[in-house]
Amino acid sequence: MKAYLPGKNHPWVILLIIICLIFSGAVVVQAKTPDSKHPDTNKMSRAQLVARYMKSQQQVNTLRRQVATLRVLAGSTPVKGHGIYITLDDTGNSKKKSDPNSNLRVVHDVDLGALVNELHAAHAEAIAINGQRIIATTAIHCVGPHIQVNGIRVLPPFRFSAIGKPAALYAAINTKGGNLEYLRAVGIRVRIAKQNNVLVPAARKLPHFHYGRPIK
Repeated sequence: MKAYLPGKNHPWVILLIIICLIFSGAVVVQAKTPDSKHPDTNKMSRAQLVARYMKSQQQVNTLRRQVATLRVLAGSTPVKGHGIYITLDDTGNSKKKSDPNSNLRVVHDVDLGALVNELHAAHAEAIAINGQRIIATTAIHCVGPHIQVNGIRVLPPFRFSAIGKPAALYAAINTKGGNLEYLRAVGIRVRIAKQNNVLVPAARKLPHFHYGRPIK
């Protein structure tokens, strides 16, 4: 019995064999060729890949911590921690119309602003007045007979919540000749309490910048 061999009468068989050989050669070459999109990973060992992954995770964790810090500074997240509560109460003092100095016996916007500055000077990390978070764009000012903080009217008693080192915050606001000494002298009731779990709420509304643009 003769073995069957492709000859001149079956040229398509020879063509098919040639195509198969070309295709199989291309597959072998492709398997041995490094990935052009990721040339480095083909040369790296498993240990090196794990090390690269761990390094990228550390970078991600660092970025997350930075974002969390920026959120606290921006006032976009509530904060709790060691700090102090301060209450200023002038209720009833302004009703003494017979007293020509009755206007001196009430808390004014400048008094609130001065106390915020003293807390900031003592490295307070977050401050709020009657639930209004103090942020970079906060304005404390009088509108008629009322005080507004962040455009919201606040009424006495004025309750500060400040997060930071309690001893440092307490010392800063009780300095000789400071704002609280004056307020006590004119009859404002002042209460201060150091706490281990002070809560400062997030800003109710963050500012939108229409004109300023970050410099890249």
